[in-house]
Amino acid sequence: MQNIQKIRKIIIVFLCILSIASLSFLCLFSYKKYNKLGLACPENEVSHSTLIVQKAVPEKKRKVLIITSEGGGGHTAVARALQSYLPHDQYSFVVVDMMKDCLKRLDPVQLFTLGRYTGNDFYNYCLRKKWNYALNFTFKMGRWFFYVAKYGHVRAIRGLLQCHKPDILISVVPLINGAVYKAAQEANIPCLVIPTDLDMGIHFTIGVNNPEGKKFKFTIPFDAPLVKETIKSAKIDDAPIVGFPVNTSFLASASEEDKEKIRNDFLLPDNKPIVMVLMGTVGIIELERIAQEMAFLDVPAHFTFCIGKGAFLKEKIMAITFPPHVTYTIVGFTDRIADLMEVSDLLVTKSGTVSVCEALYRNVPLLLDATSDVLLWERLNHDFVSYYGFGCSIKHPKQWTAAVSYLLKNPEKLKSYRNNIMKFPKPDPKAHIVALIEDLLA
Repeated sequence: MQNIQKIRKIIIVFLCILSIASLSFLCLFSYKKYNKLGLACPENEVSHSTLIVQKAVPEKKRKVLIITSEGGGGHTAVARALQSYLPHDQYSFVVVDMMKDCLKRLDPVQLFTLGRYTGNDFYNYCLRKKWNYALNFTFKMGRWFFYVAKYGHVRAIRGLLQCHKPDILISVVPLINGAVYKAAQEANIPCLVIPTDLDMGIHFTIGVNNPEGKKFKFTIPFDAPLVKETIKSAKIDDAPIVGFPVNTSFLASASEEDKEKIRNDFLLPDNKPIVMVLMGTVGIIELERIAQEMAFLDVPAHFTFCIGKGAFLKEKIMAITFPPHVTYTIVGFTDRIADLMEVSDLLVTKSGTVSVCEALYRNVPLLLDATSDVLLWERLNHDFVSYYGFGCSIKHPKQWTAAVSYLLKNPEKLKSYRNNIMKFPKPDPKAHIVALIEDLLA
């Protein structure tokens, strides 16, 4: 078994190296020779394959071009949140995917698979398999090549701007924001970079160094030294603090009557602590493992297992024999995640930044998954949660039961976590971001 694991790791690392080598070839030669080789993104070639592209709209509407990514799901969630913030009678939206629509000619995965798979597919596959070591290795090498390829990226984004003619350009993706800034400067249009990670310096500021001009803004989610320190080397002086762009459902307050209705809707007991387990689409494997570990819990609790679209998990969880004092509710795909967090005493979740920030806006203590190699850009999330006393992390799968048991037996600890979250300043992202966009367009 160990030999199989070693062979698997060797194969993955080899594929990563091969992908990076091909990417370096494209980066180094496409800028000067793209007319001969046909490798670089043509100025006016844009695919409209992803997310939302609204049809012809009245001239009075301001057009917003958002560059996002389907890798992991967090960028897509933020892009949708931004669209919900702005009034649709005043704004229209074009949302494009970084790999599918913007950099497809520089994507080695698409090159090797003849367009059948993308870099997003590779990323999501590794996440599902928890091959974070492969993603970290690819990222360390690929970050440099993204910097080398900045001229090709500028040309690709320039093509997007010429095609869609937006009034403002918004990026919620990492790695290419130096090119985003330069292309927007050339086109003389407002540009807004909204990071979707707390560790912004590791990949969101690449190519962005001491930016100039009143039409460019780089936002910060929270007024926290641990977060602000990450962009210090980029010398971004005027970075507004706007909050983290979560869905509007996470911003609404809930009364005691609202909470009672939520419990009734989901048949949740009011005489047991509620532990919500939310691992996302790519964390299905770990959710099943956590459910199995909770069968050994020695304190009363009710679990809400959020399986999303992983319907096959329902039978697997129902096949587990839980003790009488441990009950559960299985929740499929729903748009009421914010409601479930509102009535939860503890959230067991992955270390993704969107999940962490959603929990903060709902004031629910966190128990983060660190049972495999944590992604480089998510490591600060664990430090952030621990430093400010919002929760803790689990580093070994066998610790799940002990950690949950300890927290439920010590409600004062959970209360301390919750109080720390409630005291932490969390700006209203909708109000701040809408005001910022209107100011840039003024």
